[in-house]
Amino acid sequence: MKKFFALYVIAIIAVVIGTTTARAGTIAHWTFEEGTPGATASGVGTIIDSSANNLHGTALGGPVYQDGLKSGTGNTGLNFDGNNDTVHVSSGSTGPLALAGDFTIELGVRADIPNALGFGVFYGDTQPSKDPYFIFMDGNGKLTFQIYGGATTASLQTANGALQIGKTTQIAAVFDYDDIDGSNNIMSIYVDRMLVVDLDIGTTVPFYGDTTSDFWIGSVHDNGNPGRYFRGGLTDVKISDSALTGSEMMLVPEPGMMAIFGVGLLALGLTRRKRS
Repeated sequence: MKKFFALYVIAIIAVVIGTTTARAGTIAHWTFEEGTPGATASGVGTIIDSSANNLHGTALGGPVYQDGLKSGTGNTGLNFDGNNDTVHVSSGSTGPLALAGDFTIELGVRADIPNALGFGVFYGDTQPSKDPYFIFMDGNGKLTFQIYGGATTASLQTANGALQIGKTTQIAAVFDYDDIDGSNNIMSIYVDRMLVVDLDIGTTVPFYGDTTSDFWIGSVHDNGNPGRYFRGGLTDVKISDSALTGSEMMLVPEPGMMAIFGVGLLALGLTRRKRS
């Protein structure tokens, strides 16, 4: 009985450490786990959104499913070639992706080649420089989270090197709306669940002034045409309806922790089999 209890505790601890509890509702979550590594993503609505909103995306240009992009839900992502690969989600200026109150955008990023990055996510329209929100990664590993608010544009940047070449990095852009009077809204950027930089942007909130707005993963929207393509791997693009803290974001278990989890569950199963 004592042995069984000890193994049970090990398994439970591994589960607790290897997962995270979030207080947010999920607006959209593209895990990129629907394809086989090495296969080309194609077809209308084949990039599956696992949320209840069914915001399925369409792969354009032929991004390729890639193994080894460890994320909160698996080990597969999409590799974008930097030339014409992107994912398009039809949205418009209303609907779930027209974010206005608290929100968090999380994504896993692996940059394999220096000086060849681009847009991670982009919600834009046909009006130049009036795009409601986007996350951009430049060739120096700097992250930019930008919001267009109608009258003002708020931009938040990390220092160079926030992204490391060849390493999957979990990044998150957070918008925390001031619930008291909306006068002190906060933008934040997290890297691997750690707060890196934040900014009080006053009353600015995302503004949606064009009915042709759409959501893109891996490129920018330029008068209806994608461009400034991302080069590298992306995985687990998730949007939540709350300003998450680091402890509430997706957790990527370390390999050693995953081994403990597996051993704990295996031992627990064997022990229960012996007792049956």
